Amino acid sequence: MQISRNRRLLISGGFAVLFILLSETVLQKQVLRDDVASMEQARGLAQNWLEQIHLEKRSRGIPGDLDSNIPYQNLLGIEYSAVTTTLGSRQAKELSTNPEFSALVVRLLHEAGIDASKRVGVTLSGSFPALGISTLAALQTMGIEAVIFSSLGASSFGANQPGSLWIDYERWLRERGGLRYRSLLVTYGGENDNGSANYPEGIASMDSSLQEYGEAVYIPLSLEESIAQKTQILSDNTIALLINVGGNQASMGACSHALEIPPGLNFKLPHCEHKNRGLILGMNAKGIPIIQLLNIRELALRYDIRTNYGDQESRSEILYFDSAVNKQFGLLFLIVLSLCVWWIKTATE
Repeated sequence: MQISRNRRLLISGGFAVLFILLSETVLQKQVLRDDVASMEQARGLAQNWLEQIHLEKRSRGIPGDLDSNIPYQNLLGIEYSAVTTTLGSRQAKELSTNPEFSALVVRLLHEAGIDASKRVGVTLSGSFPALGISTLAALQTMGIEAVIFSSLGASSFGANQPGSLWIDYERWLRERGGLRYRSLLVTYGGENDNGSANYPEGIASMDSSLQEYGEAVYIPLSLEESIAQKTQILSDNTIALLINVGGNQASMGACSHALEIPPGLNFKLPHCEHKNRGLILGMNAKGIPIIQLLNIRELALRYDIRTNYGDQESRSEILYFDSAVNKQFGLLFLIVLSLCVWWIKTATE
């Protein structure tokens, strides 16, 4: 029986769709990533630093008040203090203490083409101290130079206790943990990035922690000034990528869609013309990729990062792997596709 050209096209198209569906489902295999060694190393360093801060706070008699059985729970602060800027999610703060996030940052940096020959910018908020620690562990593991801006305001259960703000964590890790980075610029954070909405006792608490950071302390007159100053420093230092941890106002800016920036690696974000569009959108408009570490539950679902509870360590089953199609299947697909093309060409009508 003679099969028409149109029927052959339909049959061949059906085969192509079937092969595509198979390649995206049952014929996928997990391949260990080439950078798994550095991911594991960063994870181990982050774990060490998280434990160190947990014990440091305990030794100083500064317990958090989060009723949880996660490891390193003392790293997290209290629900409200004089330096607390906004409400924060308890679940997100618990999740953030998983050192798998350090391995994730290594993965994202490699996917962005960043190595030790590049320099990156980092904006750290006191809201997510565990993510800040994991980020610095990843950068130090990879030997990447970093220009770091820190802000001390923190949401609930962040680094928000007197004597144990984010900058204290940084100092302790520099003194006793082997941390090689130091914040170039430190702001109060919060409203206008200058602590203008904080209580006087909150500012006093920040000043007490900043005594050794005199030359790095920056108090902008306005949000616009803070964004401009930070943008200029990052531009002068020719960064190749910006990592944002938390929701510092100068980083996020005033664009209506800023809070919708997808977590993870972003090469191109929606444009914004607002004069206070923020550091993230402003640098991205200059062609700088962004790693956004905010709204991390979505990111955790994508990479199977779970909250650690008790003594049981939760490890991702997909973070250290890439998906690939079986090579033999790929070869078979090309052969079948070639035969389909030949079959269509030989049709007489």
